[in-house]
Amino acid sequence: MKNVALAQAQAVVARRAYERSGGTTLVAALYKGVIHFTELAQKAYRDHLSEYNLLPPRLVRYLEMMELMNKAQAFRCMAEEVKAKDEMGLALAYLDRAVQHVNKAVGFSQSEESDKLHWTNPCVSVHDDMNNLRDTCITENDKVFYMRIPERVPALPEPKPMVNPIVYEPSSSQKYLFL
Repeated sequence: MKNVALAQAQAVVARRAYERSGGTTLVAALYKGVIHFTELAQKAYRDHLSEYNLLPPRLVRYLEMMELMNKAQAFRCMAEEVKAKDEMGLALAYLDRAVQHVNKAVGFSQSEESDKLHWTNPCVSVHDDMNNLRDTCITENDKVFYMRIPERVPALPEPKPMVNPIVYEPSSSQKYLFL
């Protein structure tokens, strides 16, 4: 659960950075940090599967969805950065990858009836935003830039985790409070 909390805190940092500066490589690296923490949480779950048999399946789906949505946001940031450099073909390739990840996340959000109310609306709104941005870029590329869309995109930047766990050390009077 520590890694889930760290992933959520990193997501807040990445979102605030995106709101302040838009899509840059640094913001993509922050989103990649969220992916790093969710992968650590999923690895801990898989490594100790017998200990976590009572772990709710909703949490497992949430981790998958969170990883996919943040990958999509990282690809979107890279697309916005290369779009600012007028490399529209590469921007479209990044946006295609982002839309693929968002489509998978929407599938996770709609996988169970009870979850639809909680997860579908944010996923669908991000899906719509990504598709609108992609359609705009396609139109610009078709009318202005005429750039070819590469089949492979460069890798995302290395993760940049900005959050760390805080170790709780009770004071001497609190150590024996419940004994």
